[in-house]
Amino acid sequence: MIEIPVPDEFGIIIPSENADVLWRKQSGGMSCIQQQIPGTFIPFGKMKYNHGWPEWTPKSGTGNFEEQLKKINIKNIPESDYKTFPENVIKRGYFKNYTEFRQWINNSEKYGFETLWDDLYRFEYGIFELLDKDPRNRWNNKQEIWAEINKRLYFEYEEISRKKYKESDKDRNLYPVPSTDAIKLIKITNGPIDKKYNVNWGKLIGEWVYFMYPNAD
Repeated sequence: MIEIPVPDEFGIIIPSENADVLWRKQSGGMSCIQQQIPGTFIPFGKMKYNHGWPEWTPKSGTGNFEEQLKKINIKNIPESDYKTFPENVIKRGYFKNYTEFRQWINNSEKYGFETLWDDLYRFEYGIFELLDKDPRNRWNNKQEIWAEINKRLYFEYEEISRKKYKESDKDRNLYPVPSTDAIKLIKITNGPIDKKYNVNWGKLIGEWVYFMYPNAD
């Protein structure tokens, strides 16, 4: 059996005593806690999320976008956006073209694309002043992120509590209790056939699997 680190993306491990791979998940910051689980890993990616553009952005169908962009009086724009504009835009008084505007969107803490993986990691890390972007500008709390993650899964599940785990008759070697804060032990409760990953989730109803999410170290 070979040991492989779990990729930095959402996914599940379906435990199997006949597995050829022992998946290693690391967490716990400086304590460097590691968990090894034998089985099959099914990846779900980092899950991109589009936070859109600001309300004052020129609407489609109102003419040339760049011309409409130049007509916006940036002094009338909400201060929370205005104070994040590049100095040259503030000095000029407008965005000169789409490229400049798009660059601001990409660097914004409120708008544009971000991954649910990265934002959940930022919440798990928790020391927001040390982060590249503050996720609280996009989400009220990490429960909102989990709600969005769950919408994108190909199955429904319930989380297995430590109490329920202790009361079960599961093989402790095949189903080790999660020892890190980046693994959920869950039971699949519903799910269709997933053509993307060629998995019939219906056949896994009632099965216990491990859900991988970002480390907080």
